[in-house]
Amino acid sequence: MLKVSPDTFAFLRPNYRQLSTDPAFALLAPGTRFARLVEAVAQQSEHRAAVMRAYTPAARVALLGHPAKAEQERPGPRQVELWTAHKGERTLACVAVYLPHGVDVRLLEDGDVRRTQLVGDGPQAAALAAEWLEEATRLRGADLAPRSTPGLCAPRVCRDRR
Repeated sequence: MLKVSPDTFAFLRPNYRQLSTDPAFALLAPGTRFARLVEAVAQQSEHRAAVMRAYTPAARVALLGHPAKAEQERPGPRQVELWTAHKGERTLACVAVYLPHGVDVRLLEDGDVRRTQLVGDGPQAAALAAEWLEEATRLRGADLAPRSTPGLCAPRVCRDRR
């Protein structure tokens, strides 16, 4: 079951994935790899980069192993569909897009972006998506037929299944 990642360090994965496309990156010393990762993170968030610079050498090595292991076990999707709903011929979908500086929750109507909001992590993205589903259901009336997807089980839909 795909869900928005609750991983605190999920923001590292896109940066790490990009850096690791260079075969020489794996041959670098851990300190140099960490410095390159911090440089990439600093382009999106100087605050997160400053926090990473304060890590101890042991924490830096451990942190390098986290995205590497996550990518080896299961490369994460760039985008996860949280829910879709239909009204007549129109389709409303909510997706979470992983970015280096957070999770962008997007509301799409027939593929066109209608609303977007950047949040810090997976649980915030899931909560926002559930809020948007409830709002869309309330605004568009009973004709809106939500279909829960593996990415999110909306609270109202989950209660009905029990």
